[in-house]
Amino acid sequence: MDPVSIVIVDDHPAIVDGVRAWCATADPPIVVVGAGHEPGVAACGAGATADVVVFDLQLETGVLSFHAVGRLIAAGRRVVVYSQA
Repeated sequence: MDPVSIVIVDDHPAIVDGVRAWCATADPPIVVVGAGHEPGVAACGAGATADVVVFDLQLETGVLSFHAVGRLIAAGRRVVVYSQA
């Protein structure tokens, strides 16, 4: 079985590092193929081929990124959304 791959869209390095740590110990394996603070990280490079997008809904203070999540879903991507909001 191939490992599940994810790309992380989050603007907080501590959160990205935490998700990477969880994935490193997952069984079955989860491979982080990319991470970045803008939704585009899920649309280009290795992030474009990730099985799952892990997405922080609040990338900008006070602004929820529903439009970016909608575009990913419309493109057929699997998205896990989380937020402090």
